[in-house]
Amino acid sequence: MNNSVVIDGRSNVCKNQETLISVIVKEVLLAQPGKVFSIDEIYKELVTRDLYRFSPDAKTPCNSISTRLSTGVQAKFPHLKKADRGLYFAA
Repeated sequence: MNNSVVIDGRSNVCKNQETLISVIVKEVLLAQPGKVFSIDEIYKELVTRDLYRFSPDAKTPCNSISTRLSTGVQAKFPHLKKADRGLYFAA
């Protein structure tokens, strides 16, 4: 019998002042213009510098970052540039 509890990462939401993509571009990428960041490096910056709060139940915050950035590039989000698959910078 499996008694494990399934936690839905969307059930516990953290309130942030700005959207995830705005924080990434303004606080991470533009802080070091021209430097190319991987998704993991962006995540580390967000967490260690306490720039954005993910839900404690979030299972895939790196996937959320990747999705927002891919969508942002397609929508021509200001200053956001893609260097390669999973690599982003600001210009």
